[in-house]
Parts: sequence; C-alpha cells; structure tokens
Amino acid sequence: MKNILLFALLWSTCISWAQTNYYVDNVGGDDTNLGTSEATAFQSLTKINTLTFSAGDAILFKKGGEWTGTLRPLGSGAVGSRIVIGSYGSGDLPIIDGGGIQAYSDYMSAAIILFNQEYWEIRDIEVRNLEPGNPTNPIEKAGILVLGKDYGTLHDFKLENLKINKVNGSLETRENGGIFFDISTGKVADRLPTNFDGIHVNNCYFLDVDRGGFLNQSYWSRRDLTSNFGEENLDGTTNRWYPSYNIVVENSKFENIGGNGLVIRVAEAPLVKHNLFVKNGLKTTGNASYPYNCDNALWQYNEACYTVYNDGDADASGFDSDYMCKNTTIEYNYSHHNDWGGLLVCSNSGLTNAFNDGTVVQKNVFQDESNHMIRFSGNITNSTIFNNLFITDAKIDQEMMWYKHWGGTWPEKTEINDNIFYNEGTPDFLTIGSTIDNSFLGNVLFGNEFSDFTDFVPSKSEDEADLESKIDQVRAIGNRSELLVSQAENVINIIWDEGVNSTIVDIPTQVNVSVKEDSYVRGGTYADDNLNGPLMEIKQSGSNNENYIRDVFLKFDIKDYNAISSAILHVSGNLSGSSDFNVNVRKVVDDSWEEGTLTWNKAPVASALIGSFSTPGDTEAVFQDVHINVTDYIQEQLEANDDLVSFNLSAATSSSNAFKIKAKEGTGIVAYLSIIEGATLSVQNEAVIESKFTVYPNPTQNSFVIQTSNSEISNVNIFSINGSVLYSNNNVNSNRFTVDISAFETGVYFVQVKNTHGDLSVEKVIKK
Repeated sequence: MKNILLFALLWSTCISWAQTNYYVDNVGGDDTNLGTSEATAFQSLTKINTLTFSAGDAILFKKGGEWTGTLRPLGSGAVGSRIVIGSYGSGDLPIIDGGGIQAYSDYMSAAIILFNQEYWEIRDIEVRNLEPGNPTNPIEKAGILVLGKDYGTLHDFKLENLKINKVNGSLETRENGGIFFDISTGKVADRLPTNFDGIHVNNCYFLDVDRGGFLNQSYWSRRDLTSNFGEENLDGTTNRWYPSYNIVVENSKFENIGGNGLVIRVAEAPLVKHNLFVKNGLKTTGNASYPYNCDNALWQYNEACYTVYNDGDADASGFDSDYMCKNTTIEYNYSHHNDWGGLLVCSNSGLTNAFNDGTVVQKNVFQDESNHMIRFSGNITNSTIFNNLFITDAKIDQEMMWYKHWGGTWPEKTEINDNIFYNEGTPDFLTIGSTIDNSFLGNVLFGNEFSDFTDFVPSKSEDEADLESKIDQVRAIGNRSELLVSQAENVINIIWDEGVNSTIVDIPTQVNVSVKEDSYVRGGTYADDNLNGPLMEIKQSGSNNENYIRDVFLKFDIKDYNAISSAILHVSGNLSGSSDFNVNVRKVVDDSWEEGTLTWNKAPVASALIGSFSTPGDTEAVFQDVHINVTDYIQEQLEANDDLVSFNLSAATSSSNAFKIKAKEGTGIVAYLSIIEGATLSVQNEAVIESKFTVYPNPTQNSFVIQTSNSEISNVNIFSINGSVLYSNNNVNSNRFTVDISAFETGVYFVQVKNTHGDLSVEKVIKK
C-alpha cells in the first residue's frame, strides 16, 4: 500500500538513539555522576540545564519519577538526527511539572523551554505546569514552550506520545496553554524574519489545560488579502506575513480545555487530522479548533463534540474557519452535540485588512448541535458548503444557517449547494439578513419541513429509510460512553457507501490493522483448556503458582505492507482493582498457533522483550486504551518477508487483580496496530519550495491559469486528494498556461508545477 506525497518533508517516526544517552533518576540519581548509564544517572533538572547537547543525544527520565521546575536543555540537533527528550524503565510516564514557576528572564512560565533551537523530539513523558493554590488570576504559562526570535527558520520538532496535563494558564489570553510555538512578538523594528518548518504532533493527550491545548503565534503576521511579503497593504503598512510550514497535528485528544483545543496561526498548508476534541471551551469562549491567518489549511477526519457554551460566549462550535484565512478546507469531519453550532466561518471587518476568502466545507457530518448549525459572520467571501449531511434534533432551537452582521459588514458570495438536511428540530432554515450573491441549490430535505425555505430537491421515501438507518448508526457512535479516538472516518464511511480514502498527500498514511487472532492461556489445572472468549486476562502469581498465571497472545496479518515507519500496538483494557501493574510485551516467532486451539501446553514460546506498558488504575467497568511502540519488531518481520506477527502479553509483577482486555468475540475496541506506512515521494530528490507561480481563478468552475514571472513552466501535474494522477503535461514551455478541469468532479485538487530552473511548487485548487 503506497501513497503519493507532494511535499518534501517526510516525517520520520523512529528515534535516533545515536550519540550519547543521558539518564535522569530523581530518587537514585546523583548530579555528581557521569549520567551516561542507568546506574550513573543524574538527579535534577538543574544538572541537565547546565549541559549542551549534540545531534543524536537523548535525555531520558526514569518512569515513575517526578521533577518540579523548568527543563531548558541547550543545543540543537541536525537533519536526520534530532536530540530526544524521552523516558526509560517501566511504570508511569515521568512527570516534569513547571509548578507555576517563572524565571525573571522568561515572559511566561513553562515546564520545558527551547529557545532558538531546532531538531528536537519530545516523547513518552507527562508535562504539567500547575500553579499551586488554585489562583483566581493565574500567570501565563505553557507546558512546552518553543520560542524563536531573529533566527531565520527553525526546523523539525516532533512531539509524540505526550500527556499534557494540569496546566492552569491564564484565561485572559489565547496565547498560553499546553504546547505553544511562538515566534516572539514585540515592537522591535527591522528584525530577521523567523518561522518554523516542521512541527509534528502525534498521539498526544491534552487534558485539563488552560487556555489552549496546542497553539502557535508569530510576530510576522501582518498582511491583507492580496499583498505579498514586502508589498504595501491596503492600509499603507508593509506586508510582513512570513508563515511557518509543515505543521501537522494528528491522532491526538483534546479534553476539558479551558478555551480552544487547537489554534494554528500564520501558517501555509497546516494539516490537522484524526484528532478528537471533547468538552473544549470549558471555562471561557472558544471553538474547539481553527486556523487563523493561514493559507490552504486542511482539516480532515477530526471529531469535535460537547464544546461548552458559557453565558455571554461568542463561540462554542466544533470547527471554525477564522479570519485572515485563504482557501481553508474542512472535509470529512464529524461534529456533534456542541453547544453553539457545528461550524463558524468568520471575519471581523472592524479590524484593519481583515478577510476570510475561499473556505470550502465538504463531506462533513454535523449532528444534533445546539442553537444552530453554521454561522457566517462578518466580511467573509466565496465560502462553499457542499455535500455535507446536517442532522438535527430538538436541541437546535434557532436557524440552521445563520448569517450575521459583524464589524459593519455582512457575508457575501456563499454557496450552500448539494447538501442533505435531516430535520427533526427547528422550523427555521435561514436568518440571512442583508447578505448578497448567495446560492442555495440542489439541497435535499428529509424530515420536518422548514417554514421559511422550501427550495429543496424532492426526496424519495426509499432514500429516507436508508438514510435513517445510517443516522441511527452515526448517533450510536456519537452517544458512545468511551470517547477515546476520533470516529470521524467511520462516520463518513457509513454515510457515503463508497467510503472516503483517508490517504493525504502531505504525510504518510496511518491505518489501523485489527487483530487477526487473539486468546489467552492459563496454567496449572487449566493448562489444557482453550479459553477463547469475549475477554482475555493477564495475571502473575507471587508464588509462581501456574494456576493463577494468565498470558495473552495476539496475531496480526501485515501482508498488505511493504514498509512502515511506525507501528503502535493498542489494546483496550480494564483493571477493577487499585493495584495497577506493568505488562511485558514480547515477540513470538512461531505464528502457527490458532485461537480456537490455543492452550497453556500448546502455546508458542515467547522470546525477546519489546517493552512494557502500565495498566490503568482502578477504572471500575471502564476499558481504557493502553499502547506500546512496536515499530522495530514489525520492521524486522517485514524485512524477513513474514506476513504474520505475534505478541505475548504477560504481567511483569504479581497482583491480586487480573488485567482484562477486549477480544474479537466480544464488543468494544479490540486490539489493533496503528501503522504509519513508509511512503515514497512523487518528487523524490527534488526540493519543493515556496510557490513561484500564481493560480487563478481559484476556486474555479471550468479552467484556471498558471502563471510565473521568473521562468518558464516545464511540467504540470494534477493530483486528486487521495493521490491519483489525473492530468500530466511535461512539455509546457511557457510562462502562462491554461488548464481545463471542467470534466473534473467538484472537490479539492493539488497542482504540481516545475519550472525550467528545476524548482518545484504545489498549490491547492478548488473545483466548484
């Protein structure tokens, strides 16, 4: 399985433990030690902060340990060789807690600070910054602060498998919270333009964080709709928009966030996908996630739910295309049960140079929102809402589509076409005000009619029955008790029978491979029993009595993969007692076992230890996700052309309680491998650079023009959103070229252009 990539950055998910590992143990360590082995570990953050690290070094904190203060290690990594902050040993993730401490030279408190440093990886730790005393006016703070100033471009930051927890930042500013990337703001003139190139957040859990979960900001932000860097803006100021590139936030959960879960600012083509937003806006106004002052932002396969409306709030929706944005695409997402609508598209025309142009919202599902569905506000232009499903119940007590006057201006040129409305709620479809040049065509209505709008395509009774069945499935997902990961892709594939390919052109594809066979074994008098059933158990005996020992075996089929760059083994487990323990995960070379005949006496021999994970504490009847990185083992199996891979899971220590895991024969989330494929680039060995050409009109209905002023165009290729080549011309030889896409289906496409100098650029084009 392969996917086509149109960007030069290919994220590596492997750790480079290359040069020197430094160990930190808050109990057994000593700052006078060498620090280069577990036996000679350092003890404190203070010691680490005195060292300058080199490419390939790793700073490893002992699991189960806790440190209070600020970690500010020195040095930078290099291309292909990051410096790593991580963990070692077994037990709970190590905790670095900023404690609300702020040094005199810092403009905010943070648990980890990097300043003008690059090529860093932070993984497998818990980060807090809890100011004690529950202050009513807490200071500004972050869990992780990455700061740049007068540097140029800062490259390659990876943050993975982190828990960002208990950061009680200020609710008075949107520029503090869990993880904050900041190109330093200020009033100093004639600075060196600075940005980030490469921020990858993967599999992180943001919990109880104020005010934002993940966010960034930049001093280099001023622009208008049409000017370029260095040109004059409409108000006479100079365009200083110097965006960051290759920002990807994926597979993460944002829960109980005081304000916004995620805000990306001043960026070109950021990608936000497969994230789950739950109960954001908990303490103050805030939509769950949005781009601000970005071009070509892409939101895909995210789920946003239960965003909280506080009295007097302006925002509490699932998604938002905010102002100063061009060509935002929000597609294949699932929004439900948010207190103040599913989506906001806005721009405050009362602000100088503000705009929002070209937002595209397609193939999303908006279900059972409160108050309204979509709000269009201020001076927004050329918004396109098409091929979405809107499901309403009685909680929606206002209009479906709300056009709002903001900053002295009404929205213009919105198209709400070819959508499906299933209405069990409001009688009001539109509050349109004085907007102009809008389109409402091809929409289909099921359920209750609207009193103010009747121009719908007639529906068929057989279609309604089919839709109702699908909606029942979607609502069951939306009402699930365990909100662990985004279910947007499952919902989209239920509604659209043909499914939607989640292969993105920007980064490698992530897929989940469900377990092929699973069972557990028990020794002693049970040694010949096959225990295949809905639950599996893991347990160890303090006296080594085999009657009490239980091991789990898992088998996966990986024949569809030639190469992978990451693999995470997930199981859904429950521990009813309070004495949690560690589970060892080992390789099993012999894959010939079968779940229907597996017994203690017939079980294959477990071999090398891969690692361990900690069981959750007393969760009563709730099953929680636990996982471990098994990348190296899967890569070994693929290199050996072995299509099957097996694991043994056993208790590392004795316990009076058994850890129970969901099995295939039961209900719930079964074991799976979360795999990121080792994809190839369609533009290998060629640099993709800042665009040297313009495309217009965009969006377009029939054709568009590609134009460049500094060289001739040599090659033009057009790719679909899932990587298929739809058009190719390798003999253009002109600085202006027209492409006819009138036969293309409505949607988003990527245009790849190469000039005669060998420069390669990519632009997103929207076919209306």
